[in-house]
Amino acid sequence: MRRALDAMSKHTLREEEGRVADMEYHAALLNAAGNPFIVSLSKGVTVAVDALTRFKLRITPLKRDPSPDHWRVYEAIAAP
Repeated sequence: MRRALDAMSKHTLREEEGRVADMEYHAALLNAAGNPFIVSLSKGVTVAVDALTRFKLRITPLKRDPSPDHWRVYEAIAAP
């Protein structure tokens, strides 16, 4: 998740690299649950997140940067 967040922050969701990193982040988050049902949703969720992001970007620039929210989730998971 950390590697994906670093790439997401560096490239932003306007760039392909940033969107790929966002999908990797969400896949890692779902896989970390360790729940087979949740893990089975990983591909569908990541593809849906990417499709929605691309759709939003076609209409208008993103109104806010989602990275801070993603970092807060990561930090909560990584906390001892």
